Amino acid sequence: MSRRYFIALGSGRYRHLPEDEQLRSVPTDVRAMTELFAAFGYESVLSGLGEYDGAEQIRQKLSHWSEDTALTSDDVVVVYFAGHGSVEERDRHYLLCWDSRDEDLATTALATEDLVRILCRGNLRHLLLILDTCAGSAGGAEASAVALRTIAYRNAHADSTGLWFLASARRKDIAEDGAFVAALGEAVETTTGRTGQRQQYLDLTELVKAVNERFEGDGRGQRAELASGLVTGLAPFLPNIGYEEELPPLGTDLEVQRRVAARDLTEHFGPRSRGVEFESEQLRNLIFDRLTPRPVNGRARWPAPVKRWTNIADAGDVVALAKELAPSFGHRIRDLRVHNGAEAHDVRPYLTARETGQAIAEALRSGAADLG
Repeated sequence: MSRRYFIALGSGRYRHLPEDEQLRSVPTDVRAMTELFAAFGYESVLSGLGEYDGAEQIRQKLSHWSEDTALTSDDVVVVYFAGHGSVEERDRHYLLCWDSRDEDLATTALATEDLVRILCRGNLRHLLLILDTCAGSAGGAEASAVALRTIAYRNAHADSTGLWFLASARRKDIAEDGAFVAALGEAVETTTGRTGQRQQYLDLTELVKAVNERFEGDGRGQRAELASGLVTGLAPFLPNIGYEEELPPLGTDLEVQRRVAARDLTEHFGPRSRGVEFESEQLRNLIFDRLTPRPVNGRARWPAPVKRWTNIADAGDVVALAKELAPSFGHRIRDLRVHNGAEAHDVRPYLTARETGQAIAEALRSGAADLG
């Protein structure tokens, strides 16, 4: 079972900076972000991290927690940093700590890549790093490159991999104290309203778009940016509270909805009359459990030569008993629903569906990019 952890790293007081460069809103921002992610089911850990901590103390605390928690490939971790950031030559990005000195960042500040390395040295594959700092996107780009080299490729054959880096400001923007957190909270509500009921998680790209709309509306010069490394599937960080798993596909008329409802009743009561709990149990015994190599813990082995897999099914297709394959093979599979009209299992509407054409076109573009 997956676990969700939220780590807030707040550094608002600095020993070697003048009073006008102290960040008064950091404690408030940390509390607001902690509450926001708690509403999405995250457990807040390492409370107070960064308050009067030096870089080595932060590294040790993160390392000990990561080792003790034994993060798995199913876990999801979000790290939020609020404070000053700095970019040295060659784009090396640092997070300033309580006793950091500008003239000696290498030993007194926390390199963004070190934070990523510590958390992802085990099996963690879902990490969102939010940098609420000036020059944030430089850190996101650097951390993304590190992740690609040292983490993502290590899990290239895993079911899903995702390393996302959300920066509150572009490379040369000034991140205004407290502006990002206020914009993010409103952006979550906006994105949820735009997402509807058919998508399980909020799209981070749409979330950043909503944040920047808020910045622009407020007349602010900063713009948030998103970077990612070797991402497969939709970012699993923000569950869509409006998500409804069992909905007829778009464009379904009332007659088809009636037939779907009738089929659902048959699937619910019919198998029980034959001594099994669900129709899918019969399908699993006949097909799934006989795959070669055999599935392990209910999860089938990903076919190694396959790079992209789009599964297209009509909700009324009684031959295609398993409409969604991602739960069995992993979320690298993209499950799509189509509406074939009265001939739900006819191959012609399947082949002429817009979703089929789009999947083929995307695969061709991806193959051409790999060759180029």
